[in-house]
Amino acid sequence: MAFCGLSNELALRNSIAVSDVFINEFLPKMNGDCVRVYLYGLLLACGGSAVMAGHEIGDNNLESFSKKLNIALDDVISAFTYLADLGLVQVLRVEPMEVKYLPVRTGQGSVKLYAKGKYDEFNAQMQAIIEDRSITPSEFRDYYSIIESMGIEQDAFVMVAKYCADLKGKNVGSAYIQTVAKNWAYLGAKTGSDLYPIIRDKVETDKAVAAVLLKLDLVRLPRQSDCDFYIMWKRTWEFSDKMIDYAITLSKDKASPIVFMNKVLGKWFEKKIATVSAAQKLQEEKPKGAGKKSEKKIVRHSYQDDELDKIADDVNKDVF
Repeated sequence: MAFCGLSNELALRNSIAVSDVFINEFLPKMNGDCVRVYLYGLLLACGGSAVMAGHEIGDNNLESFSKKLNIALDDVISAFTYLADLGLVQVLRVEPMEVKYLPVRTGQGSVKLYAKGKYDEFNAQMQAIIEDRSITPSEFRDYYSIIESMGIEQDAFVMVAKYCADLKGKNVGSAYIQTVAKNWAYLGAKTGSDLYPIIRDKVETDKAVAAVLLKLDLVRLPRQSDCDFYIMWKRTWEFSDKMIDYAITLSKDKASPIVFMNKVLGKWFEKKIATVSAAQKLQEEKPKGAGKKSEKKIVRHSYQDDELDKIADDVNKDVF
């Protein structure tokens, strides 16, 4: 059975034209991934595994669909659940997943209704956290969809938003919050008790990395790559703060100081150097000028007229 298929009414049309109703009434309310899922699913539903317009269409199954769009399986399922709420598709079966595309009719673009008051407190908490901009109804619906499709507690989602706002600012984007919430949910962190140690650890790491950046005179927020390096230095290689500080002094004037620090600390780890004195001794043993490019010396010489005439004669003899 194909993963995506058409209702009888749509199948009779033998067309993959996108309805103007979808574009006008549905598309403005969807995030980018939902739009991509809907359109590619519609193509599969119309074409199956056939060749259309000279282009090979992938296998009509959930795994190939996910790989083709580079969207996680759970996110594809969530998107189709949302599309079903809008009345655009019907989920016939979950395992293995089977979806039927339905005709698009004007006026059907109402979103899933939630119990009155269910998200009132959640809405107030989220808006208090993201206080530098107004959260749109569409954005709130995206949050509800993630909460319900992935089984995340409302309080846990608020904790994620608070972490994101503390890191990125009070106008942090919805896409960033959703990505963090999903990533942690994939790891099984869906409750406040699950998230508390993760967020505490992340905050401590971010602060430590920010201190390293400050000592390196780098004026920017910590990146994920910076945090990954720091975790390796501290937890995998088990370097002390003093060792990291000495590596900072050696890396401060480099073009890519964090990368250079990682090379320095990696070398110390390979040589089993665990103290600042041992690292200093290794640095002193390094040949002077090592790593520096040799400068070309330009030799200048002044010639008298008779010397130039002799050089010209010698050249003429060699040529003729």
